Amino acid sequence: MRASSSLVQVTGTNLTYVYIVLAISLAALGIAAALRAQILAKADGTEKMKEIAQAVQEGAAAYLTRQFKTLSFFVAIVFVLLFALPGTTEIKVGRSIFFLVGAGFSALVGYQGMWLAVRANVRVAEAARQKSSEGAVQIAFRTGRVYRDWETDRKSVV
Repeated sequence: MRASSSLVQVTGTNLTYVYIVLAISLAALGIAAALRAQILAKADGTEKMKEIAQAVQEGAAAYLTRQFKTLSFFVAIVFVLLFALPGTTEIKVGRSIFFLVGAGFSALVGYQGMWLAVRANVRVAEAARQKSSEGAVQIAFRTGRVYRDWETDRKSVV
């Protein structure tokens, strides 16, 4: 097996490592999807709890929107600085574009993590209200596991 271009050649054992990382990443995404489905299938509480959860979700979305707007300025500056570093045009474009890819995956993981966390919180509270400490802890830990899997996959792509 051989995947190559004029700039990068990945062959032999290194190509095997790439496929191993890809397989592990896909497995982690599968586990994360299954855990996410289990978390969202749990009861989400009373009407008042749902109302409060909706307000928390709106606040989290506003926070992320503001954070992404602020960080976009820094991303643009770093993109330009990376392009200004010495190297051939292909290298300048490649490192700048892949910085954007990494920033995009980081933003996606942050958004997905926050989206699930604010939805899991009300489910943890409902499990606790039902006097199921085991259920509450299970939901909380599974939510953390999903985020960890997404973060691991983001890092392996970058």
